[in-house]
Amino acid sequence: MEIHTAFYDQGEVLDYENVLEWNVTDQVEKETNTGINKIRTGDILLFSASGILSSVIKAFTFSKWNHIGIACWCHLKMDDGSERTELFCYEMGSQPYQDLITKKVIDKGVRLVRLGNIAEMYDLISVRKIVRGKDWKLERLPEFMDKWKDTPFPKVFVLLKAYAIRPGYAKGQVTCAQLTALMLHHMKVIKLNFDPSQLTPGHFADGSKAFSDSIFIGKEYIIHKDDKWLKKRQYFIFAIVIILIIIVLILHNKKWRNMR
Repeated sequence: MEIHTAFYDQGEVLDYENVLEWNVTDQVEKETNTGINKIRTGDILLFSASGILSSVIKAFTFSKWNHIGIACWCHLKMDDGSERTELFCYEMGSQPYQDLITKKVIDKGVRLVRLGNIAEMYDLISVRKIVRGKDWKLERLPEFMDKWKDTPFPKVFVLLKAYAIRPGYAKGQVTCAQLTALMLHHMKVIKLNFDPSQLTPGHFADGSKAFSDSIFIGKEYIIHKDDKWLKKRQYFIFAIVIILIIIVLILHNKKWRNMR
């Protein structure tokens, strides 16, 4: 497996079964060529993929982002006595990956996964850095993660109902964007005064008016870009457009012949 990720130099997949102990930590902010050490625990991760469902989500939400997560540095103590610090993503995911918190493979649900492990799913990943005020306390994040662990992904009809009929989800249900907003509220970065169930990943990106720019440090910046998949997506969209044009021309020609 090849991981086209500038911020991740090693290609192996981390086996969580080899982790004896872990705890949430933070990185000292410093400039590097890769930008990885600019990311701190609690920053927002924006994802873009090329799959059909991802493309539908982006088209439906009028955004280039189809997923969102929370950056989380974790200090790991391994069973061979070694220690390491890895960048994880706390997310509501929809593909099977192992969760560090429960050590279980979670297909669709809330989990803490290593960013290097899931990077292959996306052709573009960006970071939106957040402002940490005097009320920010790192220990609040593990509390939040423990509260939402094992939360399943909402069913499709539940999502459609919330967006098209009546906003809101039942207790214990959450989307990736809603989870991110609740985290920011829990960490006292924002004070939610609206229903976060209607949020999408694009609401956390540059140019959105959903949140004040004062809670962010600058604009989003790219940390992962897979040109191979970006080109494939462009070719796919081009092919769809051509097919639609051909269909329209065929229908128009058929209609014109029937009128003769």
